[in-house]
Amino acid sequence: MDLSRVSAIDKVLICSITPYFLEKGNFWFEKNLQKIIEAQKTQSFFTDNTLYLEKTQNYNFSQFLRKLDEMGYEKVLRVSEPGEFSQRGGIIDVFPINLNQA
Repeated sequence: MDLSRVSAIDKVLICSITPYFLEKGNFWFEKNLQKIIEAQKTQSFFTDNTLYLEKTQNYNFSQFLRKLDEMGYEKVLRVSEPGEFSQRGGIIDVFPINLNQA
């Protein structure tokens, strides 16, 4: 999956639907983004429960969908709430729990 052609966002953090992340506010994620990215490299909790996507990277389409499901995201026809994702052909819309919009 080549994000450079389908996304206007350069980078996005997607956090799993866990009590730890659900109790955090959006400001916490903004303030701690770099710490979360670093923790992904060494702490299994963050490796298992976060995805950090960059526009310049390629991702396996089916593995990405599977990871969203494993992280507790609900597949819907149209994304409208945090914790949802939709797929239309080769396009995936995600509303991360740590953002204000999809």
